[in-house]
Amino acid sequence: MSEHDEDDEDGHENHAGHEEHLDVGDLGAVIERGPCVICGEPGVQSFFASEPFIQREVRHEDGTVETIQEVVPAVHVCRAHFAEVFSERQPIGYCDAPQCRRWGPMGEPSPCGAPYGELPGAGLSDG
Repeated sequence: MSEHDEDDEDGHENHAGHEEHLDVGDLGAVIERGPCVICGEPGVQSFFASEPFIQREVRHEDGTVETIQEVVPAVHVCRAHFAEVFSERQPIGYCDAPQCRRWGPMGEPSPCGAPYGELPGAGLSDG
């Protein structure tokens, strides 16, 4: 451990000042931890939807319809909200409006004004 590293209260190594990335396995991508979906503080834990893709229909100008898969973004939480989200005392919802497509506190208004709600088939797991 370097002089900037420390253990958190659970004994997990915390690399202060280093960006943390999560490998999402079969997706072949690395995701940076974003801000907490509850308060906006830096995220220290990420959760992933149990169904990581949403099926969407795209209508083209020529009238054809194509079905595509879109990746559901990870949920990031800070140290203060981790236990509440993990234990589901603080439910997390999703806004699927095209201008949002983000997680937040269930039932609260999202940036577009629609409330965060259930994302069908997408429970959370801690990756």
